[in-house]
Amino acid sequence: MDKDETSIKFSVIIPARNEADYIQNCLNSFKKQKLQPFEIIVIDNASTDGTAEIVKKNNVKYIYESRIGLPQARQTGLENAQGDWLVYTDADFIVPENYLEDIASFIESHKKAVAITNPYLFYDGNIIMNILTKCFFFCFKIKLIRCIIGGNFAIKKNKLTDIGGFNTDIKFYGEDTDLTKKMIAAGKIYYLKNLWTTTSARRYQKLGFLKTFWRYVFNYFLFLLPINRPILVFKNKVILTTRRVFFTLAIIIYGVCSPKSQLFGKVENKIPAQENQQKVVALTFDDGPNGQYTEEILKILKDEDIKATFFLVGDNVATYPNIAKDIADQGHEIGNHSYYHSICLPFEKAKNIEKEISQTNEIIFQATGEYPTLFRPPHGWRTPIICKSARLEGLRTVEWSDMTTDYFKYAKAESISKNILKNVHSGSIIVLHDGLNLDHKANREETIKALPIIIKELKDQGYSFVTL
Repeated sequence: MDKDETSIKFSVIIPARNEADYIQNCLNSFKKQKLQPFEIIVIDNASTDGTAEIVKKNNVKYIYESRIGLPQARQTGLENAQGDWLVYTDADFIVPENYLEDIASFIESHKKAVAITNPYLFYDGNIIMNILTKCFFFCFKIKLIRCIIGGNFAIKKNKLTDIGGFNTDIKFYGEDTDLTKKMIAAGKIYYLKNLWTTTSARRYQKLGFLKTFWRYVFNYFLFLLPINRPILVFKNKVILTTRRVFFTLAIIIYGVCSPKSQLFGKVENKIPAQENQQKVVALTFDDGPNGQYTEEILKILKDEDIKATFFLVGDNVATYPNIAKDIADQGHEIGNHSYYHSICLPFEKAKNIEKEISQTNEIIFQATGEYPTLFRPPHGWRTPIICKSARLEGLRTVEWSDMTTDYFKYAKAESISKNILKNVHSGSIIVLHDGLNLDHKANREETIKALPIIIKELKDQGYSFVTL
């Protein structure tokens, strides 16, 4: 992209508190940007070292903010910025020359974007720290974690203003997760997996890598839950003992993730025992419809004279309404699997969850003429809010008792079938995937190869197949 190719106006905002040792390198990396022009605003957050003197020697906008706190400094930047998009970065970050150029190019091609975030490594950390950090960002890549990364992100100014800006009741931990929750309702947040920056590991080195990482992760979970505030750290002192923290987190993770958990409301994860003691299993398929792969699964089921349950994603039904109709017409049961299959849906506000579940019911009805009676939350994650929202829509929440990793790109038919058959028992609810989130190009060939193997072996063992 040439310098004048984009009409997007950027404001780079750098909060700085006692950053005399780092701020100049950060400013230098922005001065080298291929994309020009843009404004740079440094928010001096009550520094007591030489930060102010260094900043004033550079041709940038300098603003003093006496309220100590990262959200406070960022809010001041918002109130004084002129750009359409605000690029926030910490004062110890160094960005590549193509940083703004790549962000601008992405924005131009993704008009629904309201925020963009990207990964980083430590330029003064050790190998172990960077390996662990890469593992952490791999979770973003596979969409296991969805969060604006506080150290460096770009955000659309008018959307940020619409949500009321930053939460200045927060001092530090949890502010990025709080921002994420608000911005999800405003539009799409994207993670640019190849746009790496570097930063200092000083905070991790001072407090200890695992301890610092733990504070971020724990408060991330607290903000996802209705607690919605950081309680782990106050004035840099640990309030909860390590034992209590781990116990609390273990309960939360079990309640949210375990298909067996009834902690947040009634959930079905197995077929009730049959009066005649007949051996039964239920085949279920998630994340469809998905073009030819769903059609091939339907053909296998028809040839085997088996009825299954398909948990459909609303956006995929909108793409393949005829396939959704075929599923219903062939006598299979259809369940609601949310509209966008977002891992964050269980942690949204009740009205947003109810809207998405209702929207999915309607798109399924339009395609099939039937309203679903079953609901499976995206990724199986549950909270009290999503369980209650499903009940209000008249839906039973269904999990599973037998699932393998057929959704992984490199999963093979042999391992898929082996894992399913190893864990099966009478009453099992089996999960396979004919789709993958909202990816309409997801390849499900290995699942299709595994399905006849699973069916043949279960029939040989005397199992019959039922819907839910």
